[in-house]
Amino acid sequence: MKDNTNRNSFIKGATILGLAGIFIKILGAAFKLPLFNWIGAEGTSYYMAPYPIYNWLLVVSTAGIPTAIARLIAEKETEGDTHGIFGIINAIVKPIAIISVVIFAILFFGAEAISSWVGLPEAAIAFKTIAPALLFVPLMSVFRGFFQGVQKMQGFAITQIVEQLVRVIVGLALGYVLWFTMAAGPAKSAAGATFGASAGAVVGFAVSFAIYKYMKSKYYSDALKLPNKHKVESSWNIFKQVMVISIPITIGASIMPTMNSIDLMLVVRRLNDIGVENAKELYGILTGFAVTIVNFPQILTASLQISLVPAVTQMFVIYEKSKLEEDRKHLSDTVNAGIKTALIIGVPCAIGLVTLAEPVMLLLYSSQPESAIIGGSILAVLGWDLVFLAVYQATTGILQGIKKQMLPALNLGIGMVFKVILTYVLVGNPVFGINGAAISTVVAFAVASGLNVWSLAKLDYLDLNIVKLGIKPVISGLVMGAFVLIAYNPLSNILGGKLSTLVTIMIAAVIYGTLIIMTKTLSHEEYEMLPGGRKLRKLAEKLGR
Repeated sequence: MKDNTNRNSFIKGATILGLAGIFIKILGAAFKLPLFNWIGAEGTSYYMAPYPIYNWLLVVSTAGIPTAIARLIAEKETEGDTHGIFGIINAIVKPIAIISVVIFAILFFGAEAISSWVGLPEAAIAFKTIAPALLFVPLMSVFRGFFQGVQKMQGFAITQIVEQLVRVIVGLALGYVLWFTMAAGPAKSAAGATFGASAGAVVGFAVSFAIYKYMKSKYYSDALKLPNKHKVESSWNIFKQVMVISIPITIGASIMPTMNSIDLMLVVRRLNDIGVENAKELYGILTGFAVTIVNFPQILTASLQISLVPAVTQMFVIYEKSKLEEDRKHLSDTVNAGIKTALIIGVPCAIGLVTLAEPVMLLLYSSQPESAIIGGSILAVLGWDLVFLAVYQATTGILQGIKKQMLPALNLGIGMVFKVILTYVLVGNPVFGINGAAISTVVAFAVASGLNVWSLAKLDYLDLNIVKLGIKPVISGLVMGAFVLIAYNPLSNILGGKLSTLVTIMIAAVIYGTLIIMTKTLSHEEYEMLPGGRKLRKLAEKLGR
C-alpha cells in the first residue's frame, strides 16, 4: 500500500499545485494583458528586462534549496525522524538570509550598470523596484521546501496564490496610476508594475512562515515532545548535505534564466545587426507576449516536477534498503506514471497553441493587432517547446528524486550550447529574424529532454519505454490538431474571430479528453491516482473503456 499512497500523493500534490498554478496564471494574465496593452511593446520591453537577471540571481543563490530540503525531509519522513525534519529547517534559514541580502544589493545597486549593459538603460528603475523581492523570496523557498518534503502541497499552493494576488493588485494599481493618472511614461509605469513582485514577496513570506508554524504545531508537536531516538546532526553537516544536493540542481536551474538572458543580450543586438528598426518591440513581443502564453500551460508540468521529487525519493530510499523486486517495480511504475502524465499535458497544449497561434494572440492582445500577428508567428514555433519542456521537467524531478541531480544540469547545459549558437546564427539571418530565438529554444529543450530520457533508460532498475508512454497522447493530440485545422475557419466565418477561438479550444479539449479515454491511455490504477478518479473511471467504462 505504501507505493499506492506515494503515487496518490504525487499526482494529487501535482493537481493541487497545478490548479493553484492555473489560478496564478489567470491572475498573471489579468495583470499582464491590460498592462501590456497600456504600455505597448516598448514599455513591455522595460517591464520584462529585469526578469532574466532577477530570476538568474534567485536561481544561482537558492534554486536548489527547496528541492534539497524536500528530498532530505522526505528521507527523514521515511525514517520517522521528526526532530531531524525541523533540524534541517533551523540549519538552513540563517545562511539563506545572508544570501538574500547579498543578491538584493547586487541588483539594487547595480541597476544602472546592468540595464545599460543589456542595452535598455531606461529599465534601470524597474531593476531597482523588483530588487526588494530578493530579500524575501529565498526565505520563502525554505518553507516551500518543507511543504514539498512532507507532501503537504496545500501550504505551497496558498503561498503561491497569496504572493501572486498581492503582486497583481499592487503592480496593476501602480502601473495604472503612473500611466494614466501621472502620465509617467512607459519606463516608470513598467517600474511601478514590477514593484508588485516585491510587495507580493513580502506578504508571501509572512504567510509561508505562518503556515509553517501552524503545521509544526498541529502535526508534529506531539512527536517533538518525545525523546529523539535518531542521530542528531550538526547544522554544518546539514548545510553541507543541502549544498551537495542543491548545487547541481542550482547549476541546472540557472541555465533556464541564462537562456532568457541570452535572448536579452543577443536578440536585440542581432536584430539591429541586420537593420531591423523595431528590435526592442520585437523583443517585447517575444518575451512579453509569446513566452507569457507558453508559460501558462507549463505550470502544470512544473507542478508535476515538484510533486515527483519527494514521492520518488521515498520509494527510492525503500528500494535501496530492500532491493526487493516488488519495491523496484513500484519505483519504476511511478517514474512511468510521471512521464506519461507530462506527455498527456504537454502534447495537446503544444499542438493547440501551434494550430491556433495567431487567433489566440488576437484574442488576448486585441488592442494591439499588429503585435499580436507578429506574436502569432513566434508562438507557432515556440509552442512546440511545451512537449519537450514537459518531458524535461518530469524527468528532472525523477532524476533529482533518485539522487542523480547532476544529470539534468549537464543535459540542459548541452541544450544551452545549441541555444546560444542557434540564437546568434538564426536571429542574425533575415530569413528567420525574431523566430530564430523561438527555434533555438525549442531545439535546446528537445536536446535536454532527450538526454534526460536516455539517462533514465540506462538505469537497470527502471522499465522505461518512452514510445509506449507517448504514442497514445501523441495520436490523440494529432487528431485534436486536425480538428482545429479543419474547424476553425468555418467557425470563424459563423461566430467571428474571438468567439470561434474560444469555442474551438473548448471542443478540442473535449475531443482530446475523449480520445485519451477511448485509446486506454490510462490504466484503472492510474485513474485511481487522479482526484475524482473513480468518477472518471466510471465515465471511461460507460464509453466502452
